[in-house]
Amino acid sequence: MLTRPTPQTVGLTEEHLETLRTVKSRRDHLLYLIASRGTVILSICFVVWALLPLNTENTLARLALVAFFSLIGWAFVMGILYAVSGLFLRKPKQYEKVESYDRAVLDFEKDWRKHYLKYFWDSVSFFLYHAEPENDFPKVRLGFLDHWCVSGVSFFFVLKAKRHIFYTVPENATLDKRTACKAVDALKFYSADVLCLLSPNGFSEEAVAHLAKNYPDQFLVQIGKEAIETISWLKTIGANAPAVPLDVYAAASDLSQVLRDWRSRL
Repeated sequence: MLTRPTPQTVGLTEEHLETLRTVKSRRDHLLYLIASRGTVILSICFVVWALLPLNTENTLARLALVAFFSLIGWAFVMGILYAVSGLFLRKPKQYEKVESYDRAVLDFEKDWRKHYLKYFWDSVSFFLYHAEPENDFPKVRLGFLDHWCVSGVSFFFVLKAKRHIFYTVPENATLDKRTACKAVDALKFYSADVLCLLSPNGFSEEAVAHLAKNYPDQFLVQIGKEAIETISWLKTIGANAPAVPLDVYAAASDLSQVLRDWRSRL
């Protein structure tokens, strides 16, 4: 049985949890102010020290020091100030319970997704494919947190015992390395074996080399006219109702039983 953690799980109430989060947020903001303003003050002092008194003998060397500090040095100073300030401005008491709660929620979502997608793919394999209608999955329909920043996939099918999904590159974009990384995230998120990439506007050699080297036999790429035709074909496929819908209630106390009951009604 998978049960979503609650603040009571770690010995907190809803009100106490939000209070601790607010106090921690204020503390982090104060640390940032101390570090950033301290860096500005130290930077001004450094520039004054480096450039005054100004003489012609070592002007270039001093300007080089100022340029180095402007580009890189301030980050080190700000980091040091932030760390030192953190020694005096501690996290609120019992905040470790908030961290434990957040970890528990992340673990639950990971286990829930793994557990759910097993039943989902079993259903897809039984009915060969599933076309998911347009929706706000996963943030709204599954009710999970905003860190699920994974692009939605609308078509799932099983071919030769391998789980396939289609990923369409956004319009007016090409398949670059950044888009390829998003596709990898989608492949892992949906527990698929193969991802079919549709990119009407082509791809970069870097992106394809990255996929071929690190994820061999896990990606199929279609570009140009072929990709456009495939996208048009996918739009004509209606939702395959018998497959397990992705909007099954996420907070079910016994997910496996809910899915078994649903499938028994097919």
